Amino acid sequence: MADEKKIADEMLTEDELNQVVGGGTMQTCGDNDFLQKFGYSHYEGHYPWNVSWAKASTSVDKGWSEAGITCVTKWGCSDNLYFLNGKQISRKEAFAHVLRQKGFSEEQIASYDYGQWRGSF
Repeated sequence: MADEKKIADEMLTEDELNQVVGGGTMQTCGDNDFLQKFGYSHYEGHYPWNVSWAKASTSVDKGWSEAGITCVTKWGCSDNLYFLNGKQISRKEAFAHVLRQKGFSEEQIASYDYGQWRGSF
C-alpha cells in the first residue's frame, strides 16, 4: 500500500503535465494570446480553460482559420495540429504564416521570439 501512495504522490496533475510537455492545452492558450495580439482570436475567457474548453478551443480554431490555417486543438498533452493548404505544418510555421501576413520580413520571422508564447514549438 505504501508504494501506491508514493506513486500517487509523485503523479503530475494535468496542469503540471501540460507545462512539462507544453502540448495541447498550453499550446492553445499560447495560440490564443498570439492570435489576439494580431487580431485573429477573440476569446476573452478566464482560466482554467477546462471549464469552458469547447468555447475556447473553437475560438482559437476560428482565429487560425481567419489567418488561413486549419488548426485542430488538443486537450491535455497532445500537440495541436496545424495545416496550410491541406498540408500539415509545424506550430512555428503556422506562427510564421501569420507574421508574414502582418508584414514581417523573413529576417524578422527568423529572429522572432517564439518562446514568449506558451506551449512547445
